[in-house]
Amino acid sequence: DLAVILKPLYEFNQDVRSIGVYFANSGAGSLIAFPAIVVDSKSPYESIGCEWSIGVNSSDPDYILTDKERKRCHPEGSMVLPREYNPLERSWCRDQALNPYRTQISGPYFD
Repeated sequence: DLAVILKPLYEFNQDVRSIGVYFANSGAGSLIAFPAIVVDSKSPYESIGCEWSIGVNSSDPDYILTDKERKRCHPEGSMVLPREYNPLERSWCRDQALNPYRTQISGPYFD
């Protein structure tokens, strides 16, 4: 249970409205958020696509994502409904994947 870790982090900083752990899950999406959030199913987010993954990563010289994972992504600039949420299409995921040995802090997000 990650609530034991997320709750004190959330309470420590008065400016934080929510804190979460988002899993790439091969583009299928998954998250744990504290406090629990209700997502507006009609408010889309803008996809950055997955073309960023075609490149060199220090962990693997050929690719970051598999073709199957890349095919789950919406084209760059597409407006995507939350029920089709794919963390691979978000800038925070791209930044972490391209810099695997650095801590990434992202946000705030309004979509």
